[in-house]
Amino acid sequence: MRLSREEFWVLDPTVHWNDDLPLHCLFSPTRTLFLNKRKDIGLSDEKLMDLLVSMQTQGIMAIFHQKDKPFCEEGKCCQRSYRTPGVRMLTDYTLIWQNPVMYDKTKIRDDVETIKALARNRTTRDPYPPEMLCFCMTPLGGERWEETAQVDWSKYFTYSGLWLEDADLSEDQSLACWRAAALSEQTLDAYFDWRIRWDNHPYSIELSSFKRYHTDKISPWKATYWKTFSEGYECDFTEFSSHPNLERHRDTGLTDEEEHYQIYRSESSQEHDTLFDWCNSYVRDFPFEGN
Repeated sequence: MRLSREEFWVLDPTVHWNDDLPLHCLFSPTRTLFLNKRKDIGLSDEKLMDLLVSMQTQGIMAIFHQKDKPFCEEGKCCQRSYRTPGVRMLTDYTLIWQNPVMYDKTKIRDDVETIKALARNRTTRDPYPPEMLCFCMTPLGGERWEETAQVDWSKYFTYSGLWLEDADLSEDQSLACWRAAALSEQTLDAYFDWRIRWDNHPYSIELSSFKRYHTDKISPWKATYWKTFSEGYECDFTEFSSHPNLERHRDTGLTDEEEHYQIYRSESSQEHDTLFDWCNSYVRDFPFEGN
């Protein structure tokens, strides 16, 4: 059974982010930009709340309080690897899926209005409170997402890691350690080929150099928080970056995240998509808005 366009619009960003998202972001004036969409969902807040209640009833979406999210403790909720230099962590939502709590329109509205009020009154970009509601896909939602997107998992990859502190780095430089994983070594090769080309593209806000380490076969491979394969491949790499074009994008009034996506969308989305065409693509409206 396929997802509707609206259901896909809501759930798909959790594939892109590979994690849960704050519920209030679905009601934000900048939601299209934040969720990296070509078009808005086109629903009023009331209709959107009805949709969220329906998705919970169908069992394709889970809503929960951020304070109830499992802690990342080894062997309990995360896939972890301590091999230097990268660390990969995926939250396990099993307990949330097995013990669902239904949130009606009143509870959803209260959460959204509370967050909006805090956003209006705060003077800094402080983190939102731990009481806020979040949402993620359920395994059933994942199955329907796969059927709807007709995803080619051979083109899917993930990466995660951490930024390093180095006193020798200037303000516009950074050093990071990452771990990339995919179903095949060929996909990892394609990813690095793309990164090298894109990070040296005139529209890119950064110039990067990479040092790639050995590739290992892993079994099983948890591709997302809800999808596991019998095996996959992963490799670690370090990235040194400078940001010579960043200054001209400052003072826009946007968060760094919003600014990052706006740069790609306004200046280079077509060229970016030409270079980077696998399933975890940059603008996520496929199959309803084209890819």
